[in-house]
Amino acid sequence: MALAVVLVPAVVIVAFLLPADRAGAPGVAAYSLGLALMAATAWLSRFPRWRVGTGALMFVVSDLLIFGRSGPLPDNFAIGLAVWGLYYFGQLLICVGVVRAREKAQSPQQLSSRP
Repeated sequence: MALAVVLVPAVVIVAFLLPADRAGAPGVAAYSLGLALMAATAWLSRFPRWRVGTGALMFVVSDLLIFGRSGPLPDNFAIGLAVWGLYYFGQLLICVGVVRAREKAQSPQQLSSRP
C-alpha cells in the first residue's frame, strides 16, 4: 500500500521536472498522473503483483525515460532500447499476469468446455 501511495506523487513530480521545454511540463505531469494512478491500481489489484504490478512499474519507467530524452537524458540507442524493452516486457507481464490469474480462477470444468 505504501508504494502505491508514494508512487503517484513521485512519478508526477519526476515527470514534471524532466522536460527541457518547461512549457510542456504541465502536460507531461498531467499525463503522468494518469499513468501513475494506473500503476498504483495495478499494484493494489487482485492480480499477481510480481507480474501485473511489476509490469505496470516497467511501463512507468519506460515513459519516464521518454520524457527524460527531451531533457537530461541523451537520445541514444541505449535509452531507446531501454524504452522499448521496458514497454514491451511491462505490457507482456501485465497481459500474462491477468490472463493466467483469470484462467486459474476458472474451474477445470469450464476450461475443458471451451470450443
